[in-house]
Amino acid sequence: MITVLPEPKRLIDTEGFSTKFTTIYIDTDDVRLLEIAKKRFWNYPDIFNETASRPLQIELVASLEPIEVENQELFREQGYSLVITEDRVTFAL
Repeated sequence: MITVLPEPKRLIDTEGFSTKFTTIYIDTDDVRLLEIAKKRFWNYPDIFNETASRPLQIELVASLEPIEVENQELFREQGYSLVITEDRVTFAL
């Protein structure tokens, strides 16, 4: 997933890893975002399975509000936040 994103300008590496997964569940009500994700993973047709026993949960957040940076305007236009924990990925844009 990281290879589809632009190179980060600021990185905080906590040396953590997600658990091994074979399916993902995207936590969003935005149908448009789901369609974009499905197009991105077109070659993994079975990866979207929210009823699987332990899918990796991906939360999409349409806000960068609590994040403070030097150039806030540029960050709102081009920035993103990606937080990866053992059982969840939170992607804010």
